Amino acid sequence: LDDDNHEGFEDGELKSDLDRFEKHLQGESIGFLDSDRWEAMIDHFLIAGQYAKALKCVNEALTQFSYNNTLRLRKAQASSAIGNLKEAIGILNELEREGIEGMEVLLTKASVFSQLKDSKNAIRYFKEALAAAAPEDQDEIYLDLAMEYQNAGEMQRAINVLREAIKQNPSNEGAIYELAFCYDQTGDFKASVQCYSDFIDNNPYS
Repeated sequence: LDDDNHEGFEDGELKSDLDRFEKHLQGESIGFLDSDRWEAMIDHFLIAGQYAKALKCVNEALTQFSYNNTLRLRKAQASSAIGNLKEAIGILNELEREGIEGMEVLLTKASVFSQLKDSKNAIRYFKEALAAAAPEDQDEIYLDLAMEYQNAGEMQRAINVLREAIKQNPSNEGAIYELAFCYDQTGDFKASVQCYSDFIDNNPYS
């Protein structure tokens, strides 16, 4: 099968599994599914913003794969998304104690601390996620880190981080707008205007 056909097959399998899960929610047995099929359903619900359903799905998946670290991480993410931050932190702490500290775990933990208004720990974990990230993922993490510095009232540090984000990806509009905002907040209106001007010069068709 070529990639397009393979992708079509996967989409069809996901649709079938989603239908199967919906019937399970109505009382039917779902039976055994491979972990990657559970992950596909959970990711689908998370991306769609159906967090309560994602949590139900991951809880069911964990009855079959209780030690699957990706599923445990997805449970933390779904719990965080519905506001159950204590449970999310508990799961993430368990993963950390077990030495599981990939970029996604660190980023999730940073986001939960941000939701808890704990900027100190959020900044710590965003920095750790940044160190673990591939270069192509770093500009978005720089943006998250800058936002956290803003929350902590540390505008100059936010500016420095946003400059790094733009260095990594000159087309990151979010970083450019945030940098201009930070300059506004510090009273450097000339630098703020220059941000927009530079972006327009570098991206004339955006």
